[in-house]
Amino acid sequence: ALVGLVSLPVGLIAGIFFMRIVDGPSRRTWFLIGALSATAAFCVPLIFGVTFWSLAASDVLFAFGIAFAGETIYKVWTQELFPTLLRSTAQGTTIATTRYIAAAFALFTPVLALNNVTLLYIIMAACMALAGIIGLFWIPRLSRADELFDQGTDPAVDAVKNGAS
Repeated sequence: ALVGLVSLPVGLIAGIFFMRIVDGPSRRTWFLIGALSATAAFCVPLIFGVTFWSLAASDVLFAFGIAFAGETIYKVWTQELFPTLLRSTAQGTTIATTRYIAAAFALFTPVLALNNVTLLYIIMAACMALAGIIGLFWIPRLSRADELFDQGTDPAVDAVKNGAS
């Protein structure tokens, strides 16, 4: 509970700061900082062992990092990448898929934590690093919905052009 009292304001302040920079040119830099911080969060117990202090540092690092490289940026990206008529379906599908994957992994997490906590933290760090790599190198290459809109390939635009309402 004490660690939560420290990490919650860290995440909240970072989230408020994220709102100020999300539409600016430094968004990608802050995503990188967030991804590195969240990945480092899982490395702290690997390096220093699983202790109260390493888990506390891990929690604070994760709270900070995930504000820039977590669900907040995911929701911005879905607004930017998916055309209007597909957006809610895309968000629902991707959120459901990731939550099913997380739930499936959670079935094995307690056994893994009891038998090989080092492997658990390696897997978590690797997953966070992979998410950071995807966010840095793959997401920027995708066509944005406004670009599709300009090309007239947005279904909402096509419906308006064809006289449908």
